[in-house]
Amino acid sequence: ICEAKQILEGGVSDREVLKLHLAQLVDELLIKLQATHTIPSSLSLQLKTIDHLIYSQELTLSLPTRQKKHLLRLLEAKLEKIQTSTG
Repeated sequence: ICEAKQILEGGVSDREVLKLHLAQLVDELLIKLQATHTIPSSLSLQLKTIDHLIYSQELTLSLPTRQKKHLLRLLEAKLEKIQTSTG
């Protein structure tokens, strides 16, 4: 299992800032995947709020891939779903 993680002190609510951090996480994850010669077939996005609530979205890929643009687009859609459900 490869993992990328960021802790945003003080929290972030701006959608564009969250997308920027998500892109950084994807970059970090892709470096780790490349180093282990791994291609993911699924991804998990987990957000923990300031009040310690945890929101998770699972994503199964139809084809394993390390294409940054594709992974980022899929994860951004999951992020949008989490943001919509949290208000």
